[in-house]
Amino acid sequence: ERAEKNLQQAIALEDTLWQAHHLLGITYDRQQNYEGAVRQYKKAISVKPNMAMLFNNLGMSFLLKGDYSEALKSFSQASKLETSNDRVYNNIGLTLCKLGRYEEALEVFKKSGDEASAYNNLGYVFMIEGKNKEAIEAFEKALEIKPGFYTKAYENLKKAKNAHSSSP
Repeated sequence: ERAEKNLQQAIALEDTLWQAHHLLGITYDRQQNYEGAVRQYKKAISVKPNMAMLFNNLGMSFLLKGDYSEALKSFSQASKLETSNDRVYNNIGLTLCKLGRYEEALEVFKKSGDEASAYNNLGYVFMIEGKNKEAIEAFEKALEIKPGFYTKAYENLKKAKNAHSSSP
């Protein structure tokens, strides 16, 4: 609360302090005040329009509030500004999954790592969504690509199989 008040005071004195807007956006995200966070990130972007991090954080606010099309636009802008940011590509992949565009998500996940990690990421999303059969297939594909090496996929495969066998 104190940090929030200090940031608001700083902005009241100088509205072009993009860092203060950015930090206030992060504060609002943590409070689950996504509308407030969006406003702050947009204000920061109006001052610093070439910072991928600001677009990524704006995208996260949209994603968390369930506005997937706006999240995708923000993450896409971030990826244009910073073409090799794995976090941004993971966020784009996650957003595409939320939009039901799983094949596109897989291709984007590949940009943030290798093919095995892309299948693991996709499998993890399927598992969270309760799509255990699809999760198992994705984790098995990850293990097929990198057998023995990819312990994370193996652990996730076990979780998905347990969930699948216990579901009606």
